[in-house]
Amino acid sequence: MNPDYELFVSIVEEGSMSAVARRMNLSRPAVSKRLARLEERLGARLLHRTTRKLFTTKEGQSFYEEIAPVIAAAKEAESRFTSRTGKLTGELRIGTINSLGRVLLARMLGPFIQRYPDLRVNIIVEDKPLDLLTSRIDVEVTFAPPSWQGVVVERLASDRRILCASPEYIARRGVPSHPDELDQHDILASPVSFPWQLKGPDGTCSYHGKTLFITNSGELPGAFATAGMGIALRPVWAMIDELRSGRLVRILPEYESDHYWSISAAWRADRLPSASLDALITWLKEAFAGLDEEVDRQLTEIGP
Repeated sequence: MNPDYELFVSIVEEGSMSAVARRMNLSRPAVSKRLARLEERLGARLLHRTTRKLFTTKEGQSFYEEIAPVIAAAKEAESRFTSRTGKLTGELRIGTINSLGRVLLARMLGPFIQRYPDLRVNIIVEDKPLDLLTSRIDVEVTFAPPSWQGVVVERLASDRRILCASPEYIARRGVPSHPDELDQHDILASPVSFPWQLKGPDGTCSYHGKTLFITNSGELPGAFATAGMGIALRPVWAMIDELRSGRLVRILPEYESDHYWSISAAWRADRLPSASLDALITWLKEAFAGLDEEVDRQLTEIGP
């Protein structure tokens, strides 16, 4: 297969000739020259290039849609063949969100990357979940519902969330005795996280709160809570160090989020999992296997 085909597909998928040049250890002029050679061979302009943006022409999009599946199938065939010897090659694109990537995946993916040195692992980190059906990633490690149309969901662990605040905030404002009193406090959350569904001794109650500030970040509420600015509903695994050190204190300990989503690996249902994706899912299931028990134990140690 002409290597310029793969170069073209990479440019389209990464949206940058400079990024492709760095990954392939080529100069940018060399990438541009090879693209021009391909366009000359095909007799068509494949890409429009401006100083800020790169996008396919009509002919380029048509060629991409025909050649990309061929290249993907060839890579998959190679990956499955080499995996029989315990060797994985090619590229695996993993999407995740900031907090998961920073707290959990960093420690879990390191050994996986070392185990398969010939596999190029590309980790795309965003502050909100990627759209699996439109983004060019192989798998997303994220918070997911049990079922997701067009997507295969593999549950890895629970996502237990508790209410917490700093000792400084508690000394200044006191603590609520019931979720009904949360309106009297400063609430730290991304607006899209409302309503909070809080499960307690009197069942599940819904809190439609007003946040102290507006943000699209899932991590800032936890950081602001640690800084003494209010009450946040946070995943236990994300705040365990702050809870252990006393920088955060659990409040309303008889309540926690009635959150039916879980930490999951998800991928498109219309794509056959590659050997590298199979290996990653197996690895993550083993790595996350004890997280629920660890969270239970840590909450017991910390106490109410």
